[in-house]
Amino acid sequence: MRDAGGVPVALPPIGDKRDLLALMGLVDAVVLTGGDDFDTERLDQGATHPAAVCVPGPKQDFDLELARLALDRGVPVLGICYGMQLLGIADGATLLQHLPDDRPGSQEHTGGAVHDVAIEVSTKLGSLIGLESLAVVSRHHQALEDAPTGWLVAARDNEKLVEAIE
Repeated sequence: MRDAGGVPVALPPIGDKRDLLALMGLVDAVVLTGGDDFDTERLDQGATHPAAVCVPGPKQDFDLELARLALDRGVPVLGICYGMQLLGIADGATLLQHLPDDRPGSQEHTGGAVHDVAIEVSTKLGSLIGLESLAVVSRHHQALEDAPTGWLVAARDNEKLVEAIE
């Protein structure tokens, strides 16, 4: 980030929306990193799966508000793992809570499992990577059911699970 002229700033959960709005006016971009699971009850997406290890509620609420503000203001955002799922949820996507239960018989996505993803060549990701497929290491058991309306799926695994959106 510094090599590109940026200065990284960590944002702790802020309870006051006015403070968050003020901070959003100071940043050029936001990176939403990986993390634990979503508490789907807080998202009105049903009971949280018993195997979920949830991000603390106030952090999840803050992250969701941050993502929505960034999207509403047109601030560039890179979402990695939890961050990508957060972007989808912030714009109306539904979450698959537990891949072994929600997709019985599907390939493993936890414990560092390696699998291929197909990259849509017509997307920004496709133009950056320049490949039609790529082997990735998976460490997630929640996933987006599909991209939110108006978004593109930039990559899917060989079983059509969403792996990247833009």
